[in-house]
Amino acid sequence: MKNNARFDIERSRDESLSFEKIGSVSAAAYPDIENHYSFLDPAPWPGINYYRLKQVDLDGKWTYSKTISIDNSRDELIVFPNPANNQIWIGRQSKASAFLITNTAGQTLKSGTTKGDEYLDIQELPAGIYFLQMNQQNLLFTKK
Repeated sequence: MKNNARFDIERSRDESLSFEKIGSVSAAAYPDIENHYSFLDPAPWPGINYYRLKQVDLDGKWTYSKTISIDNSRDELIVFPNPANNQIWIGRQSKASAFLITNTAGQTLKSGTTKGDEYLDIQELPAGIYFLQMNQQNLLFTKK
């Protein structure tokens, strides 16, 4: 996309009727090569969230992407990225939770508590396959 200045990320909770800007990502300087962009909503609402991108050109003109919906019902555990190197984001927790990270032999390598949706530092763990177990209000969630 030539002459692209940025992407504004917009969110709505009312089936796409009114959006608010929640962030912005600058466009790459070299549009002729493949570019990858990412943005993490720091505080999604419970329930369904609607998102769209507003592509803004250098001359101020803009267009909207297709609207997508994400259900944030907090009924399961979300961990990303997967695989990960330095940190993971643990999502869909409404309250503080105890966690364990175990290896495939069942050994606990890391444990603690989280305050809610947050990043967890895992850079001290060597490459491998791990299981994240969360105990929240007597409900046990596990992700590989």
